[in-house]
This record gives sequence, C-alpha cells and structure tokens, in this order.
Amino acid sequence: IKHGLEVARDSGVDAVFDMPNTDPPIITRDLVVDRLRLAKDAGIDSVFYGVYIGLTGNSEQVKQAVDIYREFPQVVGMKLYAGHSVGNLGVVRVEDQQKVYETLSREGYRGVLVVHAEKESELHPEIWRPEEPITHCHARPEASEIASVRDQISLVYQTGFRGKLHITHISSPTALDIITEARRRGLDATVGIC
Repeated sequence: IKHGLEVARDSGVDAVFDMPNTDPPIITRDLVVDRLRLAKDAGIDSVFYGVYIGLTGNSEQVKQAVDIYREFPQVVGMKLYAGHSVGNLGVVRVEDQQKVYETLSREGYRGVLVVHAEKESELHPEIWRPEEPITHCHARPEASEIASVRDQISLVYQTGFRGKLHITHISSPTALDIITEARRRGLDATVGIC
C-alpha cells in the first residue's frame, strides 16, 4: 500500500481505490480497519486512500458491509464479482447475486455497487495458459460479459436497488450498448472501460 500510494503521489494521482480481492479478501470490518491502518501508516496524506468492500452471497455479510460503509468514509463502495476472478470472491449463481441486491435494497444502501460482470457458466478457465496471454481473452469470452451485464440490470429492476450500478472494466461494445440503452430508460449506471 505504501509503495502504491508513493507511486500515485509521484504520478500526480489524487486518489487510489483498493480492490477487495486480496488475500485474505476484504470482506469484514477487521480487514477494512487493517487496510486503513496500513494506508495511514504509509504517511502519504496527499493521496486519498479508499477501499471497496467485497460482497459474498451471505446476506449477513452484505448487511455488515453496509454498516461498515456507513462507519468509514474511506469505504467508497461495494464490489461484487459475478464470476470468479483473482481471489475467491465470486458470487456466481444469479440466485445468490439476487440475494446481494435484495439485502442492499433492504438496508437502504444507495452507494456505488461495482460489478465485475462475467457470467461463470460462459467462462472457459481450462483454456487459460499464462505462457500464452491471448488465451485469457478466449477463456473469458464477450458472451460472458454480455450475459452478466443483462443479469445485473435485471437484478437492479427486480430488487428495486437504488444505488449506482458501475460495471467495471467493460470490454464488450455490445455490453456497453446494453448499459447505454438501460441508462436511456433511467438506470443509474456507469462503466469503466478496459
């Protein structure tokens, strides 16, 4: 964290938002407090350090995440991994994703929900070979992102989620078109491109 904040400062970056798919994943109050302590101890006050708290399919953990978000201004939002990525935070079943959205809605969460949108059933992890980086693209096809983006939009409407949906590192033009159309219909959504 110290090194990352130093690089950010030296590069003219004003804020850094840490992702929760660490070892261990940032999903509890104690782990958030530990990360914030590490950032404070780094002594780089000119760069804002924020952290996303990871969500699991456990409704009680999601409820506690909302409480943590309300307690610490440095917790900038929630992150949901709709498919397995780095770490083990995948909430891969749509039924479990729905529980996440329902809990967030029930708890009155109106902050940012960042979604790593990949539908697990469309992924092909057996294709991935680190010595051939292009295989990463084949293992994570466009169809996976498109299907997951559709799922997330549907879940927002089904559960009455009132926060901001942010699809992170979107890479599919079709998925972007789906989000654009949903925004035209009034969905509070943004994307980050990759």
